Amino acid sequence: MAHELMREVPRLVATSPVRKSMLLKDEKKPVLKEVEGYANDLLLLLPDPRFCDVVAEEIPTFSAHLVEEIVLQERFDAPAHLVIRRIVISLLAKSDSALFV
Repeated sequence: MAHELMREVPRLVATSPVRKSMLLKDEKKPVLKEVEGYANDLLLLLPDPRFCDVVAEEIPTFSAHLVEEIVLQERFDAPAHLVIRRIVISLLAKSDSALFV
């Protein structure tokens, strides 16, 4: 699943909702397109610790790829910070991970 997600990271970042314009003028209820909602939900589901542990072992470059795409698209408001943080924590927790090699 992580390999498939790596291929779709550019589209996932591009379709994630823009946080600044997410609220109506009266700021009562968020306004999201259907695709933006799916991208947002997916980015918020990825920080599951079990998923991040597997990704840290199998694809340690996943978080770097995600950060690189966020920087390329200048989408710093994309909700990917939790995924990146959990993968790095998983990399730091294991002394035989790619980070220490």
